[in-house]
Amino acid sequence: MQAAPAAAPAAAPAAAPAGGRNAIMLSAAYSQVGITQDCTAMVEKALGAAGKPVGDIGPRAFLGLGNRCGDAAAGDMVVQSGHVGIYAGNGQVVSGGMNGKNQTMVHPLSWLTATGGVTFVRA
Repeated sequence: MQAAPAAAPAAAPAAAPAGGRNAIMLSAAYSQVGITQDCTAMVEKALGAAGKPVGDIGPRAFLGLGNRCGDAAAGDMVVQSGHVGIYAGNGQVVSGGMNGKNQTMVHPLSWLTATGGVTFVRA
């Protein structure tokens, strides 16, 4: 009589996808398009919707609210000295405080990179 084969080792748990929180943040950012507010308020609301509430902070403080990443994914924060937005994918960003009227709008990432470097942060 042959022995029963050994049980396979338990599979390691899958890493949580960035898409969960990122998707919520991006949806919350899009829901604010057209609202008059500064950039930090828009991202603070998106983080709160994703279950990561923060107080009233400046743009550079968002660097400490997640992991910096080289390749941006939709829903990542786009942090620049003096500005923060949410990356929407396909070279687009949702930002508050834009167009001289403090409106929240979707715009090309190149509007930010033309004035300096950006850092992507995954919450």
